[in-house]
Amino acid sequence: MAATGVMDAFTLPAHLEAAEPPEARGLPRDGVRLLISLADTDSVHHAHFSDLPRWLSPGDLLVVNTSATLNAALEVTTRSGDAFELHLSTRVPGNFWVVEVRCPGPVASLPYRHAQAGTVFDLEGGGQITLLAPYPLAGRLDEARALLGRDYRISGRVIEGEQLGRRLGFRTANLRLQRRVSPVAGIFAVRVSGPGLDRQAGIASVGTRPTVGGSGWLLEVHLFDFDGDLYGARLDVDFIARLRDEVRFDSVEAMTAQMHDDARLARQLLAH
Repeated sequence: MAATGVMDAFTLPAHLEAAEPPEARGLPRDGVRLLISLADTDSVHHAHFSDLPRWLSPGDLLVVNTSATLNAALEVTTRSGDAFELHLSTRVPGNFWVVEVRCPGPVASLPYRHAQAGTVFDLEGGGQITLLAPYPLAGRLDEARALLGRDYRISGRVIEGEQLGRRLGFRTANLRLQRRVSPVAGIFAVRVSGPGLDRQAGIASVGTRPTVGGSGWLLEVHLFDFDGDLYGARLDVDFIARLRDEVRFDSVEAMTAQMHDDARLARQLLAH
């Protein structure tokens, strides 16, 4: 449900805004507010974290988030002196960040929808941030290559897989993506470097493998004309060209037939 007028009318009182840690406000760590939402009674209750035990029952599952908190909003300026805010969203494979560019507003920063790839922002202290391309990068490998000065790359260590590729005639090296999202997705012609490999030609799939009931994101690489053991090796996978989207096939046989077509196309592209 969309309710644009509701949020526009809401103003958070300044004294309720948590702008600093609880200790700096004279509160114990468990003295901060806790919002309780009960689905069975469709009710909301206001409490404090010190009240948590009375809201739990034997057998309840308690999920604890221990991740560190980052300063997710950075004040930046362009070379011409214009002030902006960058909101950091997600760190993605390749050591890049998804960011949102925002401009100063009368009360809070506002979305800025005219950011251009290649824009350089200066950080306090002398650092710099360069906008590479709209997210996701899928379909924009040429743009990313021009801005990076090299092919877009994902690096990782080869893990043991389910051996499905071997049974289908496409032995793969599997690299687990450490994030919930990937800036690229689909089927790609790639070149791979690592122990005994120097930009070896191959084909790669980045996705969740819907045809075989996959769930987490995985990078699977099939190297052409290579039959060595890569388990445990660290590989650099350079993305050269995107061939197609990842799709769910009606059968493994249909998927295998498409894999052969993809491999032929990738060989042709990488031969030049």
